[in-house]
Amino acid sequence: MSLKIFNFFFFLLPGLLFSQTGVIKGFVNDARNNDPIIGASVTLLNTTEGTTTELDGSFIIQNIKPGIYDIEVSYLGYETVSLFEIEVQGAKPTILQFSINETSKQLDEITIKASNFKNNRKSSFLKKYRRIRNTPKSRGKPRHKQGYPIFAGCDLNGFLSK
Repeated sequence: MSLKIFNFFFFLLPGLLFSQTGVIKGFVNDARNNDPIIGASVTLLNTTEGTTTELDGSFIIQNIKPGIYDIEVSYLGYETVSLFEIEVQGAKPTILQFSINETSKQLDEITIKASNFKNNRKSSFLKKYRRIRNTPKSRGKPRHKQGYPIFAGCDLNGFLSK
């Protein structure tokens, strides 16, 4: 019996103690109205570890070696928030709460000018389409209605009748 206890403490217990990994859990919400942020990126800086938030704004990063980490939360249309020197322990999860603010950027103005369409030269597409349309009929249907490609959403009747 004493040999089993000795083997447990000598071989198995150190392996269990040193193989522990930590967990970071938390929530990300909107600072203005406290709504959960769905799909925000939660990243441990200077590592390859990270995740995205769930439908309720929660996240969990598992299998982290115990130590001190910097963590960053980012989401399109919101400010990026970072927390530094977060301690991760193997025994208990680290729980964090992020409230992020909306942000907007003022873009330069865009000017759109309209002009009359001048059809000086017919496009090669229209020329090919006219050739197909003017081919002899086969089995009572013009060839352009028998499977030649017509682009969806294009009304060519106005162009082809000219």
